[in-house]
Amino acid sequence: MSINDVVLLRSLELRLLRCSIPSDDPSLPPPSPTQSSPPVSHLYSLLNDVVTLIESGHYLQALSSSKALFPDLQFQSSDSAELFYSETLPNCVSSFLNVNSCDQNSVELGYRALLLMAVGVAALLAFTQCNITGPLDKLPCMPLAELLIKDDIGGGDWVEWEAWAHKELMSVGSDLHGKFSNLQYVIFAKTLLLRTRDLLLEGKFSSKDGVRSITWWLGRSLFLQQRLLDERSSFLFDMLRVCKRESLFYLGTLEKIKDYWGANEDCSTVLSTFHVEVGIQELYYGRVDASR
Repeated sequence: MSINDVVLLRSLELRLLRCSIPSDDPSLPPPSPTQSSPPVSHLYSLLNDVVTLIESGHYLQALSSSKALFPDLQFQSSDSAELFYSETLPNCVSSFLNVNSCDQNSVELGYRALLLMAVGVAALLAFTQCNITGPLDKLPCMPLAELLIKDDIGGGDWVEWEAWAHKELMSVGSDLHGKFSNLQYVIFAKTLLLRTRDLLLEGKFSSKDGVRSITWWLGRSLFLQQRLLDERSSFLFDMLRVCKRESLFYLGTLEKIKDYWGANEDCSTVLSTFHVEVGIQELYYGRVDASR
């Protein structure tokens, strides 16, 4: 992967991250690479469009890009939700990434990985907006509404899918502490982020060229699930510890962040936000790391 490709990919990744961190000037345009204009490619154009939609708060439109990611995937409400989220969707992620393909270079793989991450982030932010921050926009029951079989759009009975999502979130050992809608969005986001992260670790994709914030986003999705529950989950705690270790390794110091994204005005804010979130998790579980 050339230096220009690295800068372009990481610039898009930073733009995505900036959507969730405080800014002194929200109108400030996102940092852009100083290298030459990006190559005109379908993946770059699609990824740039998705990130732009997320920056604008148009999460549903960003999710509609899943039609380009999984063009052959179709399903309906009569299908099994468990089968879809445990097998069908992870297999689609594997096929789209195709990590160990001999014909695929690291540039294409990087864009594909960030595309999957961006769609997962869009689902996560859509759920958060609908259930926590507002405005309470009505969302389709299913995140992949664009992929529904035509005759099933608007007429399918998604009650069973939402009931399954409710049970799935509680399967880590606790009831939900309130009434939430669109729980599938949390599972969808977590599935995309976890599967993409695992495939990148299993494959030949160098972390130097990769999307290092994916583990941070995965940790956010796991902690969101924890916050929906009545009691603390030891399973989620263990997974969050893994995410914390990985994220600290890649993004735990100002030097690492500057080395990855280059020195800019966002570096200190990114670092502060990351450590605040880690600290909140530690306080939540009563496991504060005094050495950190």
